[in-house]
This record gives sequence, C-alpha cells and structure tokens, in this order.
Amino acid sequence: MTPLQRMLEAALGVEHRMMLFDLRDDPFASRVKALQDRTTIFASGLSRTADFTPAAWCEHGVGVKIGELSDRAMRDLARAIVTYGAACFVDTGEFGRFKRSLAGKAAAGLDFDRILARYDQLLDMIAEENEAEERLPPPLLVAPDNVGDQQASFDLVRRHGDWIRAACTWGPCEVIIPIQLGARPPAEIYDALTQTLGTNHFRVGIPSNASAFSARDLIDFVQSVRPTGLHFLGAFAQSRLTPRLAQLVKADGDDVGKLSADGNPLRSVIVKPGQGGHVRADRLAAALGQRHRIAELRSYLDATGGFDGLAGDLAGPDARRIARWIAWALGLAERDVISLAQRA
Repeated sequence: MTPLQRMLEAALGVEHRMMLFDLRDDPFASRVKALQDRTTIFASGLSRTADFTPAAWCEHGVGVKIGELSDRAMRDLARAIVTYGAACFVDTGEFGRFKRSLAGKAAAGLDFDRILARYDQLLDMIAEENEAEERLPPPLLVAPDNVGDQQASFDLVRRHGDWIRAACTWGPCEVIIPIQLGARPPAEIYDALTQTLGTNHFRVGIPSNASAFSARDLIDFVQSVRPTGLHFLGAFAQSRLTPRLAQLVKADGDDVGKLSADGNPLRSVIVKPGQGGHVRADRLAAALGQRHRIAELRSYLDATGGFDGLAGDLAGPDARRIARWIAWALGLAERDVISLAQRA
C-alpha cells in the first residue's frame, strides 16, 4: 500500500476501505456505498446564525431546533436556505427534553401547537425570500413525538393529524415521524400512522442508538412495510450511519426512496467557551466543508476504479489537474500529492 493510498483511507475512514478498493468483488459493500451516496446528512444543533450560515455556505445540510430560533435567526435561516440552496432539518427539541428528564432536571412538555405554528412561519419566510421561485430542497420537519413512549407519540400524531396530513400532502416540506419501540411492533404502528393520516408520504425517524431500535428491529420493519423514506436520528458520523445502511441492505431495502440522517458535530469539531465568533465559524466551515470534499473524493474514486484508477490518472497527461483536485480534497499541496503517488 502506497503512502497516498494510506492517506486516502485515513481521510475516508476505515469503514470505507472495502468500499474504495474492493467494490467490484463485494456486491454487499457496493450496495451500502450506493445508499451512502444518496443519504443527505444534516449537521444538527446549528441554531445560531453564526453556526448555520457557514454550514450552508459550504453546501452541508443544516439542522436547527425550532424553539431556539429567534424571529431574526429564522429570517437569516430562510435567507441562507434560498441563497445557498441549503438542505435544512428542523427539530422540535423533544430529544433534548428527554435527555434533561433522564438527568433528573426540570423538563416541561413541549407546546407542539406553538412549534407547528413556528414551522409555518419558517416556511412562509422561505417563500418570501425565494422571490425568483427557485427550486429548493424541501425542509425536513420533525413531527410531534414523545421520546421513549410509543403510545404517547402516536396520540400526538392523531392530535395534530390535520397539520401533519396537510404538510405531507401539499406542503413545501417533508415530514419526519419518529417511531418508538413499545407494546406494538413498529410495522403495526407505521400502518396505523398511514391509516390515520391517509398517506405514507413521510419519512420514518429511526434512532441511531441500537438500544433504542436494534438492528433486528430495523430489518424486520423495512421488510414488513417498505417505507417511502427513512431518517436516522443522531447518525451524523459514518460510524453510526454505515451500520444502519448495512442493515437496510440486509433487509433488501435498497429501494427505500429517500434517506437522510442528522447529528450534532459541534462537540467533536469546535466548541470551547470563549471562542470568538470568527474562530467558531471558520472551524465549522472547515470541518463540514471537509466532509463535503471527502464525499466528492469518494465519488471520484468510485468513478475511476478506486486507487488503481487514480494512480493511473496521476501518471497520465492530466496528472496536474487531478493532483490539484486531490490536494483540495485532502488539504495538501499539489506537489505533495504527486510525490506521495509516486512513492511505493
């Protein structure tokens, strides 16, 4: 293995090694890779203008909590969605309430009527900012739920069914309905949801934590109902997302139409108290931009036949152009890429 190959594998993550270099000999890995390529990933927890703006600028999916957006921040978010064509994931904040309750802290229930009204306000602002009526990625809006309580979550969907039904059917958005484990099998709850709403045009929210929704739970669910879309909650890192996608392949769920995932990257890529706003924004853009560049690099390697194809290209007439692009993706100097490619 050459130094450049080692660097590429390190950049792309060990979970992608077989997907980079053995795709032709591993149909299962190829199928997982195909699902990765069409999964939209959102960096959640970016509810401040200073956080979601650099993320949108570097073409990464943005995730916010609706209750943490002031009117001004909501306007800024609408503007960023329109200006940069940013994909946006908007959460109710229920998981945060659930975590506070587990920690023994005061955790009042959420006002979902107000939350849905704020969703409407955000959609109106996006429409106002989009004067040219550009085609934009529809925002993903999480429906009311009660983490850890299957029946309470189902009751919330019934209570707010008119709003959810309208959003699923006619709204300029897509709805994520989390499904909890409980007394009834997830497939039975899904069927009840589709009957209550009169539609299956929503994404099912699946926890990334195996203790909340096991591999067997996901495989059985997908084999039973074939949802039109899935969203993996808390799966920003490939170490969490890739196992879920592998389970989807085991369920022969390659035909699930829409796939997405979210998770909070802030703890791992930045945040220390007292950092200046520019430092924080720069580090966010660098971290999320790198994820975008690595995704582009992965697609390029797939198209050129993995490392062997890349090595051949770097020895050909387009070597400088390709080296410049690889250097951009890895954050290296162009001459270093060529040097590493030539070393055994």
